[in-house]
Amino acid sequence: MKFSVTKLDTSKWHILRELRLAALEDSPEWFAGDLEEESARGEKEWLKVLERDRWFALMDDSRAIGLMAISDRDSDRGTDCWLFSCWIDPSYRRQGLLHLLMDRFDDECRTNGWKVQGLGVWPNNLIAIEAYQQLGFEKVGEPKPSRIRPGQFYQMMRKSLPEI
Repeated sequence: MKFSVTKLDTSKWHILRELRLAALEDSPEWFAGDLEEESARGEKEWLKVLERDRWFALMDDSRAIGLMAISDRDSDRGTDCWLFSCWIDPSYRRQGLLHLLMDRFDDECRTNGWKVQGLGVWPNNLIAIEAYQQLGFEKVGEPKPSRIRPGQFYQMMRKSLPEI
């Protein structure tokens, strides 16, 4: 098997849809999205999602098995960019593939001059928190109210991009 990470452009909107819906179906409690609502989106709506942020697919040869998104739109968190919607197909987990996504994240950050990386994770998602800590992210402060899920809190995590 050969794994790679590819940036999704508008011609690959269907891959974003497939992966995002798989993530919401597999782990609805870990994402700030709604499977029913996102399943009803048409091509135009998925294209808008692709235009708003940078989306990447983890590939096993030609099969899409993972997803991550990067945004630079939110500077009020003290970060240069924000990682979100990170997911890997359950049958591929615990094989070190998160490192491939994070290497691509680092590359994208270097290309754009972003030095401080941030992400949010639900505080009860201990597996994700541990995985991100192993990658060098640290918890920042106490959990903060979610903008997308009222009444829920997220744990902010941050990492400074290492110099090469």
